[in-house]
Amino acid sequence: MGRQLADLPNAAIGTMDSFTQKFLGKHGYLIDIAPNFRILQNQSEQLLLKNEVFHEVFEAHYQSKQKEKFSHLLKNFAGRGKDERGLRQQVYKIYDFLQSTSNPQKWLSESFLKGFEEADFSSEKEN
Repeated sequence: MGRQLADLPNAAIGTMDSFTQKFLGKHGYLIDIAPNFRILQNQSEQLLLKNEVFHEVFEAHYQSKQKEKFSHLLKNFAGRGKDERGLRQQVYKIYDFLQSTSNPQKWLSESFLKGFEEADFSSEKEN
């Protein structure tokens, strides 16, 4: 017991988040996590990052070879508006839901996107 008390000042005592951050900082390279990563501290940081990623992906798709298809998708969500707010809101709702699933990628491929993979859009009518 005396030895354990002597080791107490050197013990790694903290929250699970603290332990995980230290562990991944040291061993994260094994799963391609940068050693200088950090955990987002609040919802404002999360929203800023989500907005930045959304706009990068939005611009990439809007300038891609499938620009016309992306433009149609945007119009479906824009309603009477002329911007991407409707699409962004839907993307964020899906993202928020995915955070509640145990395997977001699996849910996307096996549930959400399954109908699109099996659908035949070749007879789609243009408006």
